[in-house]
Amino acid sequence: MSELKKCYEMETLSPKFPYMPKDEWHGRINKAKSLMKDKGIDALLLFNRKNQVYYFGWVKPYPYVYPAAGIVLRDGPSTFFTEVLGINNLELKGYAEKAVGFRGDPRAPTPNAPVPVDALAELLKDIGLGKGTIAVDKGEFSWWDTFTLAEWEKLTAALPEVKWTDAMDTLISPQRMIKSPWEQDVIRKLMYVTAKGYMKGAEVALPGVNEKDVFYAMMDVWMREERIIDSIYDMRVLQTSRNVATAFYEDHILEEGDYIFLDGGPSYKEYMSDMQRQIWIGHPNKLEKMYPGFRKWVAAAEVAHIEIEDAIKPGAAMGELWQKGHEVLVRYLGDWYWDVIRSNRYIGWVGHCQGLYLHEPPYIVENETAKLKPGMVVCLELPALNLEKRVWINMPENVYLITDDGFEPLTDMLGPNGVYIKY
Repeated sequence: MSELKKCYEMETLSPKFPYMPKDEWHGRINKAKSLMKDKGIDALLLFNRKNQVYYFGWVKPYPYVYPAAGIVLRDGPSTFFTEVLGINNLELKGYAEKAVGFRGDPRAPTPNAPVPVDALAELLKDIGLGKGTIAVDKGEFSWWDTFTLAEWEKLTAALPEVKWTDAMDTLISPQRMIKSPWEQDVIRKLMYVTAKGYMKGAEVALPGVNEKDVFYAMMDVWMREERIIDSIYDMRVLQTSRNVATAFYEDHILEEGDYIFLDGGPSYKEYMSDMQRQIWIGHPNKLEKMYPGFRKWVAAAEVAHIEIEDAIKPGAAMGELWQKGHEVLVRYLGDWYWDVIRSNRYIGWVGHCQGLYLHEPPYIVENETAKLKPGMVVCLELPALNLEKRVWINMPENVYLITDDGFEPLTDMLGPNGVYIKY
């Protein structure tokens, strides 16, 4: 018996609680179709959750246990395939001209529950893709949430005449990189609210305070005052950093010499915030004794982030930003800092794009030729890192929306690029 015939079909174009406006969704689908036409691709096949959000508004509130696939056809209806509860969720928040649902049953096949991969293979043949060129989101920054490697191997074996290609570098990343006006508004709000939470955290942090309470104070701003947080984000935002590490907050009483690394924040409409500031605990004179040259290290990163803004404009290469930013750090800290910068104990990048993920390509890394374009949202994070002491002295991170003639700052409400010192 056909596994596809055990499925049901419906249209989901009128969500009660839309993830995005319908014209935004139409614009994304139409842009993808245009890109596919230019590149000779018949369809996109999407297993990454963020791509499913982007092209269908399918927001799942829990780790998914059944296969789910978004299918954007160059010529044909946008199609989403998943288990019944996932289709119900799509109907509530997302869009698909054709939603294909199935009964989830671990005993499948049964008379009314299909083997999901078999049904998906039949569906792809049914919509004319049995011999087509299908671009799959299997490349960089596309970790699959809704399909396993075993399921992928079974699917490709069932479709031996399909030409498979990667969709990320050629189509999806270039499209997602340039933010629409709707996305820009979402990100502006997210950046403002994240910064507001940071300011609250800096207010609360003092010697003798549990760092969990600093985190809870920020959460109160994001969840109670602004009500923007998405429930699925794990909030890896506050770390009492030791040993140049980023980790979860701890059940730890803040003491002199500690520093809190604020990195990331809440998410809104699945877009993730990434900015950074540091809170040092202790009197400046004591910190100077613990970390000789403390003030100079703080100033180096602070000034680097000010001066680099002259280079942030359309057409600037990512590698150019890397070079100019580090030249300022070296000017303050000495030529020896080049050895630190190029050390295998130093991060290779000092910035990146962001959007539905904290980090999205391209990165600000040495010799990177990718150029800034209007509509990109770019983070820049030039660190003053003391490798000997194994500590970040100051590593601010600012966010910019690239405009036609320069940039719009999205983190300027945080104030200077220095550190908060609390004692």
